[in-house]
Amino acid sequence: MNETIDETIPKGKIYKDKAFWVGTFLGGPLVGGYLFSENFKALGQPEKVKSTWIITIIATVVIFGGIFLIPENINIPNQIIPIAYTVIAFGLFKKFQEERATEHINQGGLIYNWGRVIGVGVVGLLITILPIFAIAYASDTIDQANISTKTYGATVKHDIDFDKSNITEKEIDKIADGFRESGFFDLSVAKYVYV
Repeated sequence: MNETIDETIPKGKIYKDKAFWVGTFLGGPLVGGYLFSENFKALGQPEKVKSTWIITIIATVVIFGGIFLIPENINIPNQIIPIAYTVIAFGLFKKFQEERATEHINQGGLIYNWGRVIGVGVVGLLITILPIFAIAYASDTIDQANISTKTYGATVKHDIDFDKSNITEKEIDKIADGFRESGFFDLSVAKYVYV
């Protein structure tokens, strides 16, 4: 009895589990979404690519929007958020792709090399941080045309810079009086305040 086993080698390359750890940690949730979508294509599930990208974009906006909403007085270690979304991406890989990925590899299917994983992570990082820096820079600019300076004190000069479009000189004078009464505007060190 002759049996022929029809075992075809799967086409396409995939990212394996460790690639999700490295790529997502380096490049953020957008890279995680990219890795998932490429795997879904290679594993014969192209219908899941669109929903993967929708979820990825929403998650990225929520994560980075949430980061900007964290008050400055709350100290969160820098690694906590990247570790959290990396663990989530890894868990989602385990749940939705691990079985098919293992089958792909066992049948002789190819996987992407580490150079590609790191390259995708770095490109994803750049795509993520450039808009964040642009938004932070744009929101941090001040219209210098409306800025005025008032100086208080005869011997030690204390300066208060203020935006004329937001506050009046009379209100600035009241603030300066409060600083003098509280001892903040003292005779030892000149102070600078921006209101």
